[in-house]
Amino acid sequence: MKTILALLILFSAITLPALGELTVEDIEKIDAKIKASEARTKEHINTQIESVKENINTQIESVDKRLSLVTTLIVGLIALLVLAVSIPQILMALRSRRDESLEKQIENLTQEIETIKQQKIVQP
Repeated sequence: MKTILALLILFSAITLPALGELTVEDIEKIDAKIKASEARTKEHINTQIESVKENINTQIESVDKRLSLVTTLIVGLIALLVLAVSIPQILMALRSRRDESLEKQIENLTQEIETIKQQKIVQP
């Protein structure tokens, strides 16, 4: 019986504060705490967003540098290919011009030889 009475008193003491009502001051304190928590959360989110922005900007710069390097390498390779194709073509053109001039000289000399032969035949 004593334990039941002690338990009833204990339970009654626990439930008395639960029956209390919230005053305007209590509501204002709760509201202030909620606003402070919202402000901290917004600040934390903004900090995280700025950190992500900086990280993304760094990655974009890195990719931009790599693309610039790749573009430079591609332009260099194209220049090498153009040189590899054009140099033999230029050499062939120069040789053909030289061959043409030599052929003209041969024709002129051949004509001179023919004229000299004809002159010898006419003047024995």
